Amino acid sequence: MARINKGKSTLYVPIFVTVAMLLLLIGRIYIKGPFQTLLNPDAQIGWKTLGDLERDKDSYHSSLILYDFSADWCQPCKRMDKVTFQASDVVQKVREGFYPVKVIVGEAHEKKSVTDLQTKYSLYSIPTFVVTLPSGEWVYQKRGFFAPKDFIKMLDNAKAKSYFVRAELKLAKEDYKGALAELDPEVLSGKKTIEDEIPILVYFHTLKMLGKLDEAKAMVRKRYDFVYSKKKGVIQANAKSLPWPLPFYQYLLGEIDQEKLNNTSSVWYQKADISSAVALDALANNRKDIALKSFHKAAESAYYSSSDSFRLAELFIKELEP
Repeated sequence: MARINKGKSTLYVPIFVTVAMLLLLIGRIYIKGPFQTLLNPDAQIGWKTLGDLERDKDSYHSSLILYDFSADWCQPCKRMDKVTFQASDVVQKVREGFYPVKVIVGEAHEKKSVTDLQTKYSLYSIPTFVVTLPSGEWVYQKRGFFAPKDFIKMLDNAKAKSYFVRAELKLAKEDYKGALAELDPEVLSGKKTIEDEIPILVYFHTLKMLGKLDEAKAMVRKRYDFVYSKKKGVIQANAKSLPWPLPFYQYLLGEIDQEKLNNTSSVWYQKADISSAVALDALANNRKDIALKSFHKAAESAYYSSSDSFRLAELFIKELEP
């Protein structure tokens, strides 16, 4: 209650009233800082269950599926619920293009479904975040705690990767023009480079099947020259063999044959890449029997990983098997 100072007309407001008014005002203002923009407690992402996912399968065809593998005993999971998933930027990003599914590891009534997903995506720790296409194809996977800014970056990376996975799907169905339309035009124009072998293989095979072999080889040659320059010291020290992935590029360029490529590595993920390259080469020559056999080899090599090699092999096996 305001009181009047005796002999003066000025009103004095008790300090606790002033503080209370300031707190109310601050509560109406977004708080900026290392955790981005915080929301009111009632503004949530709106996580779905695996049951919701099955029931709504006809309504999220344009969204990516975002799985949050969590548990009641997981402290980093609880921290993300309190901080990251209360950030308005995160909530907006998820709502714009993702169907969010909270998967509680160890929950009795969904135990089999959860176990199946853990096996499918090779999960061995939580929190883990998996992004898939609506049809279930794996796109992106990360584990651990993420502050809001880092989580948004992860979602952006997953969305960009989803176009490449859609290109793989169309490639497996022999829709080469459709695959080309999904690929990054900056990569195709040479403005942006690709670093991983499976993406290079997908771009190469797509261009090759569209009669653009010269463009495909030019892209691989550019990458070969770059890697060669970076590994020149290693090459000079061991002139007998080129370090990985240079033999992989040589195979695509037609400079070494399949037998020599097979002898360049015994590392599982490199063997998976080799088998995938051989498989796509067989497809280009209409040898589907050899392609299927090689894709099975790629899948076996990469079986215990969620990797580009494993996904590519699975997609083609699904299309090629009778």
